[in-house]
Amino acid sequence: MSTLQVGQTLWFVPFRSYNGQPRELPVTKIGRKWGELENGRYRFDLQTLQVDCNGHSRPGVLYTDRAIWEAKEAADGAWRSFTTQFVRLRHRPPHLTADRIREAASLLGFDIHLRDGEKQ
Repeated sequence: MSTLQVGQTLWFVPFRSYNGQPRELPVTKIGRKWGELENGRYRFDLQTLQVDCNGHSRPGVLYTDRAIWEAKEAADGAWRSFTTQFVRLRHRPPHLTADRIREAASLLGFDIHLRDGEKQ
């Protein structure tokens, strides 16, 4: 992430409410390993964008763009909703065939193993 420049803004998402709401923060300094935000209030690793509060607990995370964070939040929300509904299923819905289940598993990167003698 060495292409960052002083004055460029990054999207800061705090872990705790006392650090405020998600917002843009300007990069105020760039060194060899660390960059600074808000004139040294926060420092961040230039390679990973991990925020460090000068050795104290991590106050939040940085993204190069708000849209990246919003896309991540949308995907995380959809996943939480999907897994919540999935966990509530006690039995296979009648309309789901073995082929459809394998198709869904494939989309999720799962490998479905059939028992011996079971139809493919």
